[in-house]
Formats: sequence, C-alpha cells, structure tokens
Amino acid sequence: MPREMYLVSTEPMTMPALVEAATAVDGQLVPRVLFEGAAIQLVDTADVAVITLELSRLIEDPCQLELMVGRLPLTGAVWWIEASAPWGPAGEIGVRIARELGERLGARVQVEEGL
Repeated sequence: MPREMYLVSTEPMTMPALVEAATAVDGQLVPRVLFEGAAIQLVDTADVAVITLELSRLIEDPCQLELMVGRLPLTGAVWWIEASAPWGPAGEIGVRIARELGERLGARVQVEEGL
C-alpha cells in the first residue's frame, strides 16, 4: 500500500504551485497526467513515481470534512487534495513535495504514516 496524504486548503492546487513545490525539492522531476487528467504524477529520472496527486475537489459541506479530519480553522471555500507516495526514499521525496505544496497553498497537510 502506498503512503496516503491529504491537503486541505482555501485554494485549489494549480500546476504552477505544484511545479514550484516539486522544483524546490528536486528540479529533475517530470509530471505526467493520469486518468484523463484526474491526477498528476511526478516521476524521477529513473521513471519512478515519487508522488501522485488527484486534482483538487471543492468541498461543498465543510462540516462533513470536519468530521473526517477534525476541526478546520478555515473559512470560505475548502479544497481537498488527495495524494499518495511509495514507501522508501522515493516516497520521502513525495512527502517533502506535499509539505512544500502545502506551504505554498497555506494548506493543512496530513501524512498517514501507517502502522
């Protein structure tokens, strides 16, 4: 199973923000589009995926999200971004990218560390 992550933000993920976050961590990563544009994957020079991110989803009822992730200190629109990264060194890069992206979006980042 991959390492699961999510980001909760007041703004959606954009390609420029993702590219900036990825470049800040590893400037050699290349994006590829999956599932007819529903997800973006970043791969290293060996074609190993370091992170896969689904496109942002607007949460219409933040109360439902609050039940899942706890108290949200957000007002207005709430965006949900799901991501996954493999375990091991490649996944550590993916986690760093998620955290960097979270900083750029002002997002709350949760990384499920597993058992």
